[in-house]
Amino acid sequence: MSNRPKRPCRKCRRALVEGGGFCPICLPAVTKRYDRERPERHALYATTRWRKLRLTIIARDPLCRDCNKAISTHVDHVNGFESVADPMAYEPSNLQGLCESCHNRKTAKEKGWGK
Repeated sequence: MSNRPKRPCRKCRRALVEGGGFCPICLPAVTKRYDRERPERHALYATTRWRKLRLTIIARDPLCRDCNKAISTHVDHVNGFESVADPMAYEPSNLQGLCESCHNRKTAKEKGWGK
């Protein structure tokens, strides 16, 4: 048993958790694991390096950079990248935290969906 005090969940701020992490309800949304078996997913998102960087960006941008109201749950590349070997894929200045709705809207606009 830890001697650390319980603190509010870093996402919902309602549930108390040990060490100030995420509650069991918020944890799956924050640490969404990408399915390695689906070939359409880019290989970048299955790497340990990306998962660690993603948590760093979420901590850096706790609120959505677009609407500045909702909690950041997605990490978005401001400018695209070519491959996993592209240094811009892991460049923190090229990443921003967005809420799900802003990320979906930005992705749909970039890909030309919904026209």
